[in-house]
Amino acid sequence: MSESVTIGDSPVISFSRTYAPQPGKIQVTLGPEEAVSEGVQWNVDGGEWQDSGAIVNDLSVGSHTVNYKSVAGWFEPASESVTVNRAQTTSLDRAYAPQPGNLHITLFPSEAVSDGVQWNVDGGDWQDSGAIVTGLTAGSHTVNYKSITGWFTPPSESITINRGRRLIGVNIISRCPVICRLR
Repeated sequence: MSESVTIGDSPVISFSRTYAPQPGKIQVTLGPEEAVSEGVQWNVDGGEWQDSGAIVNDLSVGSHTVNYKSVAGWFEPASESVTVNRAQTTSLDRAYAPQPGNLHITLFPSEAVSDGVQWNVDGGDWQDSGAIVTGLTAGSHTVNYKSITGWFTPPSESITINRGRRLIGVNIISRCPVICRLR
């Protein structure tokens, strides 16, 4: 920018100019890729939601708040204060964490429950009928059933736990015939 100045009779000419800081930027890369494909996003100061890798431009120098969108099955990072500097891009890499799943199994009939039938996940602690096992990672798990006298033991079974969900199972145990009880 230029301007013309006419010099008059005064021997001193004064000019006053103010410099404005160049704005900064924030870029946030989110992970893991599975979370990104399920729609995790971020924003600055409550503005428009941004996809992973996007850059928010023209931010004033100083402190800004980066927020992370809640998505089912994932724990989002905590909102955070970020300092934006003149003419620089502040880059963040943040990861969402998978929420664990839960398993709830009820065994029948009540007589078998009274006799002590139980179940476990992946060889863990034995659980009573109606118990809920929490904190299971998403994926395949094996449910085992405890053998007790007088009752047929259901076979072990493979189940799939989804992130942040509760899988509810019901299993009916049948009584052994007299010949089975004598073994």
